[in-house]
Amino acid sequence: MVRGTTTQWKTWMVVASGVFVVLAGIGTLVGMPWSYTAVDGVGVAVQVLGTVGAIGIGIALAWLGVTSARKE
Repeated sequence: MVRGTTTQWKTWMVVASGVFVVLAGIGTLVGMPWSYTAVDGVGVAVQVLGTVGAIGIGIALAWLGVTSARKE
């Protein structure tokens, strides 16, 4: 009984972590920090690509947490 509750808690913490990473990535896109730095076009592209990558990682993390919760 305790083991099942602990496993479920860890699973939903993975989902919450994924959602947090997605929200942080969206916040970064909305804040546009590259507009305040002295970088050229390549620097801006790398920053935007990193932000979009973080959103993708967060979505994947949340998806893995949800699918593992469904299996249990």
